[in-house]
This record gives sequence, structure tokens and C-alpha cells, in this order.
Amino acid sequence: MSHTVMLVRSVEADAVAELADLSLTLAAFGQQVTWLWCADAAFLLAETPAGRLQELLPMLSEFGVQHRVTSHSLAQLHLEAQALAAEVVDDIGVQQLLANADHCLGWS
Repeated sequence: MSHTVMLVRSVEADAVAELADLSLTLAAFGQQVTWLWCADAAFLLAETPAGRLQELLPMLSEFGVQHRVTSHSLAQLHLEAQALAAEVVDDIGVQQLLANADHCLGWS
């Protein structure tokens, strides 16, 4: 099984929707997909916004899409890890995730 890591850096709703579409397509063809939330995009996880994203994240998880957030982003944005719907990874975890990925796509 191939593993694709999506680097989520955008806070634009349209960009996240496009990423979700691509992730669902990859998952439908047996790809393992992990979203790595970076920089300001981590705010989207913390705010639990109403609308599409709030419905989207649980649906993506049902299709096997995993969510990770960088500890560096949390520290920069002063966010608490307990309130997020993603596993926190440190710099070494990010390096391992990217090293083990077959594909890595940046989304901003």
C-alpha cells in the first residue's frame, strides 16, 4: 500500500475542500493518506469551525485518512494539544513521517 502525506498549510476553505476531494480519491484506490497540519492551518483544528470542515474531518477519518499536527505549529500558535482532533508529532516524528511516505504533496 502506498502512503501519501499531504502538508496542510492553508487556512482557505476552498483549498481544504480540494485536499479532501483528492484524499478521498486516493483512499478509494487503497492509498494510505495522512494530513500533516502545519503553520496557521493548525488553527482550523483548534477552532472547530462550523460548516464543512467540522463535518469533513470525521468523514475523512472513516475513510482511513489520518491527521497529524506539528508540535512546532502548536507552540507558535499557543494551542493546546488536548483540544485537537489530530495526533501531535515532534520534529523527529515529522521527519519519520516524510521519510516513510511514498508521495508528499504540499497544499497551500
